[in-house]
Amino acid sequence: MMNCLYLIRGAAGNTLAQPQFSNSPIWMFDNEYRPSLAENLLKLNRLITTINNINSNIGENSGNIDPTATTTTTTTTTTTTNTTISSTDTLDFKNKTNDIGISNENVNNNNSENSSSNIDPSPTITPTSINSQENNNNNNNNQNQLFIKEFLNDFTTRVLWFTYRQGFPCIDNTMYDNDCGWGCMLRSGQMLLSNVLLHNILGSDWKRSSSITHPDVYNNIISMFLDKPSAPFSIHNIAMEGQNLGKNIGEWFAPSIISQAIKILVSRNYGRCNISVFISEDGSLYIDQLLNISSKKKKVSSAEQQIDSSSLSTTTTATTTTTTTTTAATTTTTTTATATDNMDDKIKEKHNENVENNKDNLDNNIINKGSNVKEKEIKDQINENSGDNEETWEPLLILIPMRLGLDGLNSIYHSSLLEIFKFPQNLGVVGGKPRASLYFIAAQDDNLFYLDPHTVQNHIEVENGSKFPLNTFFCSTTKRTHVSEVDPSLVVAFFCKTKEDFNDFVERSKKMTSQMENPIFSIFDNEPDYDSSRDYEYEEIDETGGETSDDIDIEADYHMM
Repeated sequence: MMNCLYLIRGAAGNTLAQPQFSNSPIWMFDNEYRPSLAENLLKLNRLITTINNINSNIGENSGNIDPTATTTTTTTTTTTTNTTISSTDTLDFKNKTNDIGISNENVNNNNSENSSSNIDPSPTITPTSINSQENNNNNNNNQNQLFIKEFLNDFTTRVLWFTYRQGFPCIDNTMYDNDCGWGCMLRSGQMLLSNVLLHNILGSDWKRSSSITHPDVYNNIISMFLDKPSAPFSIHNIAMEGQNLGKNIGEWFAPSIISQAIKILVSRNYGRCNISVFISEDGSLYIDQLLNISSKKKKVSSAEQQIDSSSLSTTTTATTTTTTTTTAATTTTTTTATATDNMDDKIKEKHNENVENNKDNLDNNIINKGSNVKEKEIKDQINENSGDNEETWEPLLILIPMRLGLDGLNSIYHSSLLEIFKFPQNLGVVGGKPRASLYFIAAQDDNLFYLDPHTVQNHIEVENGSKFPLNTFFCSTTKRTHVSEVDPSLVVAFFCKTKEDFNDFVERSKKMTSQMENPIFSIFDNEPDYDSSRDYEYEEIDETGGETSDDIDIEADYHMM
């Protein structure tokens, strides 16, 4: 059993401080949170003013600044400030101001020649410090920006959160009535799947939804994850499915195991989910394989089924008539042969004529039966061509388990891992830090924001059909970590609700794999035909009569792998 650090959540909830934010965009669940143009202009003007004040103080203390030069500098700065608003379309705030901050190195260079007693020898100028210098009574900081507030509101009210629970019914025949210390990956899997189902139901309305505006939707989804055996995605059923996959109850799941458990449980409860799940086995995606899973033929309408049933009834009637006629003819022949041993030629001719007629009737019935079958095939073809059997798209969850390093996340994958959070189809990454599974759902700069399941809450007793409080399924604390601290073993999730979503995902994936040197997954048009390739190689060697298996250079082949 793998022990993880965890917190006991009290009545007041978590009180950890919120992380600091930069002025860069934040990406989460098909949403980009970025500062408004007015906020950028205001910060830029404050930055320029602060720089001028610092330069003026340095000049006054050194006594070596030409007054004319000072006046010119001030005039130039004022002109720059006034023209900033009119040329905003050409400003790159992130590149020009480094997220509206000044590095310590640059400020130290300005202070190296002449220092002053009233100036910090190595100040760090950030948006927060700029505001403080401008007005000591001004408490504005990055977290008060509108886009930060919007992100925090969505994070804490719209994303479902599952944690350790204690006091629930024991899992199967074990003594486990809590999952503290071992169930973090199972809880992370619950968070992933629950938010997928939420997006599948709400779609584009997710951004405007909450447990207050859509209480029934949130209540119905959470009820499928409650800690009881009857809930389809409970900790009980996930743990039991893990046992079938080789993991004992109470053991920590690997990302590949939780992926398989999700796929099996979703398939078993398809009627309540209405989604398909695909798991990549080698870090590669094949478009034809994904289309084959999610593209479904429209079911035949009731009118078409009635037509087919009437055709089948006609065919059955014709067959019955043929059998009856043939039986009657056989009976007549047998009776005639028994009654008269010396049959004259006329009776024989009549008998032969009747047999021939019966044979003709049988042939005609067979022809009619074939005609009915042929007619049905033609009708099906016409319906298919006329669009009555159009393909429909089934929402698709794509899971890609992967390992991106040995002891830690290899730095060559940092950029591509951060890039996938910009995909509208991305619904997070289940991974974590060493000894702890987390659910990463957002990215800003080189940092990832996550939901942490390592908080213990009490089991919620819910009677069948009754409602329950939802506040314990939302996290009031936003946590952040640098991408370099992420454990290398993880699973990436994408959700394509529509065919348009899938096409956009394919386009973005191809662009990423072509532009980045080390993408975290690959995508191809067609699945490779390994059997065909193997047969071709065998035939080629056999025709040339060349080398056998004993002649293969194993060392060379090894280096090519």
